[in-house]
Amino acid sequence: MSFLGSPTSGGFLQFATNTLDGITDPTTGVIATESQSLQNEVNTDQTQITNDQAQITQLQANLQAQMAASDALIATLQQQNTFLQGLFQYATSNNPDATSAA
Repeated sequence: MSFLGSPTSGGFLQFATNTLDGITDPTTGVIATESQSLQNEVNTDQTQITNDQAQITQLQANLQAQMAASDALIATLQQQNTFLQGLFQYATSNNPDATSAA
């Protein structure tokens, strides 16, 4: 009996009780502290994911704006090309010397 003791007065049962309390205590136990540590990691990861998603969204918006500007510039260049081709055709069709010079 002295070996087993009681949960509060020495012996194996007190050692076992203290060990289990150290593991299962809701505020300072190993399980609680590890659980809190894992929750902190999850929160940190979630914050990083949110920040990365915001950066990706901003990058996407920037790229779409650049593509729209590029499309507008290409359309302007195509209009200028068409206009210059028309001027060249007009100039060469009304100038008999232009075809013999080539």
